[in-house]
Amino acid sequence: MKILARNILLLALFISQLILSQTNNSNSDNKVKNLAIFWDTSLSMNDKNLSLELSFLDYYIKDKSDLTVQLIKFNTKVNAEQTFQIKKADWTLLKQKLTQTTYDGATSFNVLSDINYQLNDAYLVFTDGYQNQQILADSIKKPLVVVSSLEKTFFGTLQGKSNENQSHFIDLNAQSLTEALASIGIDVQATVGLKVKEIKKGNNKNFTKVSGTVYSSEGVLEGVNVVLMRTEKGVVTDKDGKFSMEAKIGDELKFSYLGFKTYNEIILEPEIKINLLTTETRLNTVVIEGKKTEELKEDSQGLASDKDKKRGYAQQTLTSDNFNAVETNIAQTVQGRVSGATLGQTDDLSQMIIRGGGTILMNQYPLIVLDGVPLARGDSGAGGSGKVDLSFIDPSNVAKVIVLKGLAATNRYGSEGGRGVIEITTKTATYNKKDYIPVDKALLHNNVYSEKLDSKQQAPIYLTDLNQSKSAEEAYQKYLILRESFGDSINFYFDVSDYFKQWNNPILSEQILSNVLELNFNNPAGLLALSFKYEANNDLDNQIFVNKRLLRLQPKNAQSYIDMAKNYVDQKFLTKAFYLYKRMVENSIENMNFSGAQVSLTTEFKSLLQNHQGLLPTENINPEFYKKEAINARLYFEWTSPDLAFEIQFVNPQNRFFSWTHSVDNDAKRIKDEKEQGFTSEEFLLIDAEKGEWLINLTNFGSSSIKDQVLKMVIYKNYGTPQQTKEVKVVNLEQYYQKTTLAKVKI
Repeated sequence: MKILARNILLLALFISQLILSQTNNSNSDNKVKNLAIFWDTSLSMNDKNLSLELSFLDYYIKDKSDLTVQLIKFNTKVNAEQTFQIKKADWTLLKQKLTQTTYDGATSFNVLSDINYQLNDAYLVFTDGYQNQQILADSIKKPLVVVSSLEKTFFGTLQGKSNENQSHFIDLNAQSLTEALASIGIDVQATVGLKVKEIKKGNNKNFTKVSGTVYSSEGVLEGVNVVLMRTEKGVVTDKDGKFSMEAKIGDELKFSYLGFKTYNEIILEPEIKINLLTTETRLNTVVIEGKKTEELKEDSQGLASDKDKKRGYAQQTLTSDNFNAVETNIAQTVQGRVSGATLGQTDDLSQMIIRGGGTILMNQYPLIVLDGVPLARGDSGAGGSGKVDLSFIDPSNVAKVIVLKGLAATNRYGSEGGRGVIEITTKTATYNKKDYIPVDKALLHNNVYSEKLDSKQQAPIYLTDLNQSKSAEEAYQKYLILRESFGDSINFYFDVSDYFKQWNNPILSEQILSNVLELNFNNPAGLLALSFKYEANNDLDNQIFVNKRLLRLQPKNAQSYIDMAKNYVDQKFLTKAFYLYKRMVENSIENMNFSGAQVSLTTEFKSLLQNHQGLLPTENINPEFYKKEAINARLYFEWTSPDLAFEIQFVNPQNRFFSWTHSVDNDAKRIKDEKEQGFTSEEFLLIDAEKGEWLINLTNFGSSSIKDQVLKMVIYKNYGTPQQTKEVKVVNLEQYYQKTTLAKVKI
C-alpha cells in the first residue's frame, strides 16, 4: 500500500511538472520556426519610429533564437522579397535590409492573403493599418501580430479580415515595449534574461470621446447599433438619434439598423453625422415638360436664305407654312415644333428652355431677336424680371422663326446667347424686299480671333532635372530627392508618374501616382484630382475606388453622385446607372440638390437611354428623352474647387470666339450654387457644328496661393452614338496663368 501511494505521489508530481512546463511554453510561441515579416513601405511609414520597431523585433527574435524569416516588403504590391536564416538570434543582415527601406506609394493589404505565404508559422506585420488602395478581398488565415509605432494608427481593416481571437494588434505609441511583448507571451526577463530598454513610453492621448447623430430620410433614428470595429464594443442611439463612446481618431464605426443599409465610417472628427439609406429605393416619376415634336428639317446649313446657309451652327427653322391660322400668339406658333426645347411655366416664348445651351447661368432664358433687333431677355434668376411681353407680335405676320442651339451659336451672340437664341423675322420686314438682309444688332462685336498661341507648356524644374537621367534607377533616386522639395504637390506626382512611362516602367509609374492617394486619403480636392488622373489613364478600378471614397467623405455633394453614375455606365451596371441618373434628373434624392447640374445630367441620361434601349425600364420616362440630337462634340469640364477662377475660350473655324468665365466676380451666384450643392462641372455642346478645327484656350485667373489647381477636360465626339470617342486631358492650372491652347477639336 505504501508503494502504491508513493507511485501515485510521483505520478501526480510528474503531471504537475508537465502542466507547468506546458503553461510556461504557452506564454511564448517558441515553436515558431518559419516567420513571415510583412514590412509596409508606403509613404506614410516614412514617419515611423524605426528604432522602436527594430527593438520590438530584436526581443521577438531573441525569444525564438533560430528562425527562417521570409521578409516581404510591400506597398500596393510586393516590391521586395528575401529569405534569411537566423541562428542564435543573429539577425544582422535582416536588420540591415530593413534599415535600407525606401518608403513610397500607397498601401494594399491583399498581399497578406497570398497563398504563397501561408506556410509560415506566424505573421509579423509592421504597418500603420491604413489601406488606401484596393479592398482586402480575402480573409487572412494565419494569426497576425500587427505592430505600429505611428501616432496615427488604424487597425480596423486588418481586425475585420483576420482571426481576431488569435491575432494581436500592438500600438507602440500607446503602450510600452514590456507591455507589447507581454501581450504576445514574451516575458523578456524570464525567457531571455534581459531587462527591456524602454525607448518610448506610450499614453492614451489618442483616445477621445466621439459623439454623433444618425438620421434617415424622415428624421433621426432611435435604436441604431453603433459598433467600434477595433473592439466590437457598441452602443445604441437614443430617441434623438444621438450616441457617444470612447474611440480613437482613425477608428472605424459600423452603423446597422433593420431596414437600412449597413454603413461604415472612419472617425476623422469628434462629432459626426450619419445618414442611413433604406434598402428599398423609391423613385418618383420623371416629368418633362414639352409636347410631341413634329419632324422638321434641322441642319447646320439652314433652310431659308443664303445668309442662313452661311451660319454654320445648329438651328431649327419654322416658316409660315408650319403655322396654323388659329394661333393667336407667338408662343403657340413655336410650341411643340422645336426639338429639345420646352416652354416655361407660363407657356411664354421668352421663358423657353432650350437644350444644348452651353452654360448653367443665373439666367436660363434665351435671347429673342426680332427683325435683327435684340429684345430684353426674361430672367429666370431669383428676383429676376421673369417673362418679356411679346404679345405685340402678330403670329400671322411672322415669316420665319429660327431657333439657334448649342455652343456654336454662342460664338455669334456672345454670352447673351448662352441659353440659345430665337430669331423672329416678320413679313413686314421682308415684304417686297427680295434682297432684304436684316441688320443683326445682336451680333457680338470684337470677337474676331487673331491670336497665335502656343499649346506647349514650359516644363517644371523637377522634370528638367529628371530628363537628364540616363537610367530609370538614376531618375528614381533623383525623384526621391526632389520629393523632399515638391512632395506636397499633387501635380508633382502626376508629372513624375507620366515621366516614368517613358522608361517603360508602368509599375513604378503607378506606385508614384499612388502617393497622391496616400497623402490625400481624407482630402476631397486631392482625391477628385486623382480621380481625373485615373480616368485619363483608363484605370477604371482605381478611379472607382477613389470615387467611392469621395462619396463617403462628401455624401452631400452632387458631384460625388454624378461621377459615380458615370462609373456605373463604364462598368456596364446599366440598371444602377439608370436609377441613379433618374433620381438625379428628377432631383428626388433626399436632402440633395442637383439643380445646378441639370443640363449635363439630362444630356448623360438621354445618352444612356438611347444607347441601351431594350435593356432599361421605360415606364414613366418621357419620350423626349429618346429623341436624338446630332451632337458633333461634347466638351465636359470638371475642376477641383469652386474657388478656382479661370476662363475657357472657344474659337470656331471662322475665327469667331466666345469666352466662358468661372469666377466669383463674373458670376457670384454660380459659385455660391457650386459650394452649396457640391458640384464643380460644366458641359458645352457642338450641335450640327461648322466643320473644321475648333480651338479651346485656357487662362487661369486664380491666386497661386490655392493649392493643387487641377482641371479635367473630356472631349466626346459623336456623343451618344455607337461611334462615340472619348479623350481625357488633366491639366495643372498653375501652368496656365497666360492664355494657352488647351486642345484642338476637329469636326
